[in-house]
Amino acid sequence: MTVYLHIGSHKTGTTSIQVFLSENRKAFMEAGLAYLTYGPKAPAANMLINKIASQDPNMVKKVWRVLAKQRENAEHCLISAENLFATSPNMLKTALHAELVRPGEDVKIICYLRRQDEYLESLFLQRLRNGRTRQSLEKFIQSRISLGRGRYTKTLDLWKTAFPEAEILVRVYQRNKLIGQDAIEDFLHLIGMEKLKALQATPQEANPRANRDLYDLLQLVAQNTKYDVAKVNAQLVNADLPHTGAGRNLLSDEQRKEIFNHFKDENIKLAENYLNQDTPPFDPPHSPANNHSSFSCEQLELIGKLLSALP
Repeated sequence: MTVYLHIGSHKTGTTSIQVFLSENRKAFMEAGLAYLTYGPKAPAANMLINKIASQDPNMVKKVWRVLAKQRENAEHCLISAENLFATSPNMLKTALHAELVRPGEDVKIICYLRRQDEYLESLFLQRLRNGRTRQSLEKFIQSRISLGRGRYTKTLDLWKTAFPEAEILVRVYQRNKLIGQDAIEDFLHLIGMEKLKALQATPQEANPRANRDLYDLLQLVAQNTKYDVAKVNAQLVNADLPHTGAGRNLLSDEQRKEIFNHFKDENIKLAENYLNQDTPPFDPPHSPANNHSSFSCEQLELIGKLLSALP
């Protein structure tokens, strides 16, 4: 009997995995695995984790009642929430551990990690599209590094301390390092469900990434207006923008190499402590990165001035 905690991290295919788990909830339950969320139709457990983080005793009791009902008669259970990566594991253990982990059950903590330059770039793009940052890419990455983002062993050490009995399964989110070169297939192996048949596959990427041009436009909106960037993003996506041939990356080769080298010692520590290997966990950045924009510097400046002039 095993309790699986899939803690992310962010930007490692978590949405695709969670959509897949939600779509196949019944099949997993029939195989003895309860996929726990805050409500039987919720695709992920992030709302559940947010409610636990409120540390409201009544809310925690309510959450446990929801979880207990979902895992009735299930041999194993699984919580998947990338918010867990930024949540205090001690808080989770204090709130739910005695009820969630039954006597004699094993705990396995699953964590996918992405090379830091890719992780920080993807995090910026997500925050920009959601209207949660108006910083430039460079300032955003600098601020996140100063806050410790990308120091993966610091977070993993906290989980190891909070759950010393748990097995921590760290996977490198890099296509050539995943089983079947696919995150969902890799995840199914980790939870012992790789032989489960008749599963419904998610037809496309659950959280697709747009090209460089869209982000150039959103950055201009964020930096030159007070408009709601999330609403602008939604309207632009629905407008079916033309394919301009722009790249899907923002960072240059030099920026990627600088970030990669910044975390060199951290990644050696990660490999030794959590991957049981003496080689670097991530392949170095490939050159050249396709960060081509269809806009010239003069065009971007002109559009920025136009936006600044709008009421």
